Amino acid sequence: MGFFIFLVFLCFVIAFVFVLNYYRRLFSDNRDEYKRKELIDYKDILIKEWNNLVIKDKNTAYIIMGVSVFAALLFSVMGGLYGKYYESYIFNSALIPAGLFFVIPFLKDSNVAQSQNSDILNKILDHDLVLFFGFSCATAANLISIYIIYHALSFLWILLNFILIIVLLLFFFYKKETGKAISSILPNFSGKSEE
Repeated sequence: MGFFIFLVFLCFVIAFVFVLNYYRRLFSDNRDEYKRKELIDYKDILIKEWNNLVIKDKNTAYIIMGVSVFAALLFSVMGGLYGKYYESYIFNSALIPAGLFFVIPFLKDSNVAQSQNSDILNKILDHDLVLFFGFSCATAANLISIYIIYHALSFLWILLNFILIIVLLLFFFYKKETGKAISSILPNFSGKSEE
């Protein structure tokens, strides 16, 4: 029953993120008027957003999506190593999605995949948006389902982590669409001035 509830909330979170991302893109094009179909045709919005997500090599994208959702569930259950998995504030938080938000672009920029000559790592890093999207949506859905089923975590904790995950997802989409590296928003701690 718990897994079914998780799947329902996973579908809800995916649709919610797709709609928010669509409206973010739609309203950022600086138009004054919008057609009604652009604003309320949710079926086309969801299909278009899904196709934008898995645009290159759909089979690999689906595999990475499944693995990332499974990894998010596994990470949550790892909280059960020292108690009930649904009571862990660390394992049921936005900590790992936030870490992935910074680590994935770093790995992509640092030529780790090219130096290892790893085809698998290169494919995973080519589908970095799918990996981050799947893991983050699964984490958000797991947060909601844990609260609905067990009420073990504080509602404020769930809400803040859910909002943080959604913001990170939308920002990852934005940076991916604009082609800017996420590392470009970080402060320069190397001591060298940028020129």
